[in-house]
Amino acid sequence: MISQNIMANDKTDLWPIAKSSPKLWDKAQERLATDAGYARTVNPKQVKNHAPIIGAIGEQAIEWWLDWNRIPFEPNYTPEHDLTVAGFTAEIKTKRRTVKPQADYDCSVNSYDGWRQHPDLFFFVSVFAPEIPADKHSIWAAYLVGWCWSSVIEEQGRRYPSGTVDERNGATLGYDAINIAIGELRPMIDLGELI
Repeated sequence: MISQNIMANDKTDLWPIAKSSPKLWDKAQERLATDAGYARTVNPKQVKNHAPIIGAIGEQAIEWWLDWNRIPFEPNYTPEHDLTVAGFTAEIKTKRRTVKPQADYDCSVNSYDGWRQHPDLFFFVSVFAPEIPADKHSIWAAYLVGWCWSSVIEEQGRRYPSGTVDERNGATLGYDAINIAIGELRPMIDLGELI
């Protein structure tokens, strides 16, 4: 289960944290083994960076949080979206970080996913895994850093073509992306307005 431990960002919003545990890792591994979608959609660069397991951990953490808070959802996990939450389609985007997330860090909707996906909203998860390869001992926590409507990303997100350096943090993107800062997201507790 997602613990009740929370941390505050600079807007005093709360980020739920799923503490790393063998159960979280095992559920994510089970998801990878049983979901043919991972085999279809993951490119070789993602496998090298352990993106499949990181993504599965983010999905499991969101599902646990929704269950914990008794927010109804239906898992779909199609190429178009991951969940239906209170009648809205939702996609979960997870990013591995070697440090704990901060409000000015970006969340991304990338070209190889986002341009074919048209969910109503996005959830964003930051998995704190300081070491690669990622294994059940190197993943420390999954931070549920927030969510936003797709229209907000379209209107307010910053677009970067592959190879561009993000002037705010110096990161070079390896894919076309729309970025939005964690501090621009809505906190998870705001999901209550949907139900």
